[in-house]
Amino acid sequence: TADIADDAITEAKMATDAIGLTELKAGTDGNIISYDASGNPVAIATGTDGQVLTSTGAGSPPAFEAVAAGGLDGTPAFSARLNSDQNMNGNSDVKLICGTEFFDTNSAYDTSNGRFTVPSGKGGNYLFTWGVRMNNVSSVYLEGKIYKNGDWQTQFISQSITDGNNYTGTYGTAMLDMDASDYMELYVRHFGGNSKNIFGHSQIWSTWIAGYRVAED
Repeated sequence: TADIADDAITEAKMATDAIGLTELKAGTDGNIISYDASGNPVAIATGTDGQVLTSTGAGSPPAFEAVAAGGLDGTPAFSARLNSDQNMNGNSDVKLICGTEFFDTNSAYDTSNGRFTVPSGKGGNYLFTWGVRMNNVSSVYLEGKIYKNGDWQTQFISQSITDGNNYTGTYGTAMLDMDASDYMELYVRHFGGNSKNIFGHSQIWSTWIAGYRVAED
């Protein structure tokens, strides 16, 4: 007999559930049937192991793609401490050089000048935390300040606390919107007049700075 025309068998002429799996044309293992922008059936090409089926937007069939990286994947993070005491005069902002790293995922913290610089492609919202300690000076007022690109971020300042045992400290946090190549530094100021020592030690409970990206641009 002659070939059956494409439009000869209409939906109305086909009984419900008349076509089973065995009647379908053989296809490629792993392909999924979908529809293209014109509404015609189309086979979605088989992905590779570990890929997932994702939407490619309206008017386009879905596709197998690699799983998107999680929010923490490749995220810059660092923590560094002041390894030995740093002497500073009073009544002026002085940058702390926390020169010993606990970790630095993207090699973005410079231990030689106490500066964290946002790597290329890693802009976003960053959370910074710090702690500064002075021993044997329980009555000296102390401030911690975050500088971005050389400017003090005035909305963020930590003020001193004392424990009654000849110890003064200040601890704070800051959330900053940072672009690639922006840099952050920790400054402190004490109001004790003459020079004082910021306490540095091999433990993080002395003086430290840490930060990590919490959201992308």
